[in-house]
Amino acid sequence: MNQMMFEPTKYMFSANIKLSQVPGNTLLSHVFPSIEDFLVSSKKYDDPKDAVLSANRFNKEICVSLNHAVGADRYDCFVEYNPAQTNEDTISTDWGVNELVKVWIIDKIEQKRNPRPLKAVGLCQVLEIYGSSTTLN
Repeated sequence: MNQMMFEPTKYMFSANIKLSQVPGNTLLSHVFPSIEDFLVSSKKYDDPKDAVLSANRFNKEICVSLNHAVGADRYDCFVEYNPAQTNEDTISTDWGVNELVKVWIIDKIEQKRNPRPLKAVGLCQVLEIYGSSTTLN
């Protein structure tokens, strides 16, 4: 009997929001006054499109909350796809082998003042990961 190990590919996003770079740090400061960075990981997805959509929705919600907290339309999302898959140039130069998409939260005011480098206060990285091994008989 032949047995084969199979590790299914899954997808998830990991997000890091740099609250310390937000003027007034008002997003969570009233609940958690000592928070500087907000780190989260998503559930695992079978389809990379679902992970990308979820990362986009997450960052858009964070942008809405940040804009509300500072009382201005200051933050927006910026999406980059791994150039290894699209053959398109990106602002990012460091792409991990398992990194599919980067969804940045940018400070539009700071970005307008100085376009390079990207003025980000947050990043969601959509990653290809491998699930637990399964033995097929």
